[in-house]
Amino acid sequence: MKKYLILTLLFFLIGCGINYRYYQYQKERDPIPQPKYLTYKYPEMEKEITPIFEEWIKECQDNKLDPDLDNVGFICFADTLFYGHAGLQIDNEGILIQEVFRNSPYLKVIVYHELGHGAFNLPHDTINASIMSPFFSDLVGKIYVTNWEKYKKQYWENIN
Repeated sequence: MKKYLILTLLFFLIGCGINYRYYQYQKERDPIPQPKYLTYKYPEMEKEITPIFEEWIKECQDNKLDPDLDNVGFICFADTLFYGHAGLQIDNEGILIQEVFRNSPYLKVIVYHELGHGAFNLPHDTINASIMSPFFSDLVGKIYVTNWEKYKKQYWENIN
């Protein structure tokens, strides 16, 4: 049992190292330009995430909110995340999102959720159906996408 635990931990650490090195390679190869209209540090991110992030920033401005992006140094995809997470906000570092969601209609929900943790320190909402709910499945994703405006409004109201 101990041997399997050590092997699992070893594979996990190797996978994290490979994902981080891939992220560094992508960053060097394809740097994201710093938009001129932002007054704070713009996190490094992959091209599929940039339009979602910019929409989120615009909605922060529309809601007169000042996000704390010090804990969001990057937003990138990872091959695997432990315990089946769709996304993961790593304290004081950045955000990882499962690679399988790269071209998914649910990517926006996951990015908003993780930015809620990283920029506003929002906890999970285990009572209500909301963007900050920790429970995610294909059915839940379809509900969020279908009723996006309702859940997005609730998200911003919870931050204010």
